[in-house]
Amino acid sequence: GVLHTSNLGTSFFNSFMITIPATVIPVTIAAFAAYAFSWMKFWGRDFFFLALVGLLALPLQATFIPILSLFVKLGLTPDNVGFLGLWLAHTGYGLPFAIYLLANFFRSLPTDLFESAEIDGAGTLTVFFRIVLPLSVPAIASLVIFQFLSIWYDYLVALIYLGGTSDFAPLTVPLPNPATATGRGGGPRPP
Repeated sequence: GVLHTSNLGTSFFNSFMITIPATVIPVTIAAFAAYAFSWMKFWGRDFFFLALVGLLALPLQATFIPILSLFVKLGLTPDNVGFLGLWLAHTGYGLPFAIYLLANFFRSLPTDLFESAEIDGAGTLTVFFRIVLPLSVPAIASLVIFQFLSIWYDYLVALIYLGGTSDFAPLTVPLPNPATATGRGGGPRPP
């Protein structure tokens, strides 16, 4: 039926192929970065965190042309690397909020836990995996839901980086006009 003739089945599969990695990658990177910003001391930590928060104010649309030009120069187009370019774009767009959210949560964890772990001889990764992550499941789950839904419902980023008639298009691209999904053109339909 409809799923076959308008290629919506493939688009539905593509949505999962885009959304799952584009959720897992930024959440994983953000968890490590947020831990570093929260509990590790390094040069420029506060400056870098402030710059990261400043990125939240940058309009997404202002980045489309420069990043798309860079992707084309590097060969990160759908024809060459499939979904990789879109995963990288969604990772870049999602990281500032993800790091900000998790860093604020990690900072609220009791200092005594970290001091006790340090006295017991636990290393940085041990503290992260055995103390921080288990205590942060609610915050990480919230972030995963935000990121997943943001990408699942995304139309503009997918349209820009994949093109409207790409075989890699997610469900949001052909839905507004299913005729374009089959290559029959996107002109107005007669009444």
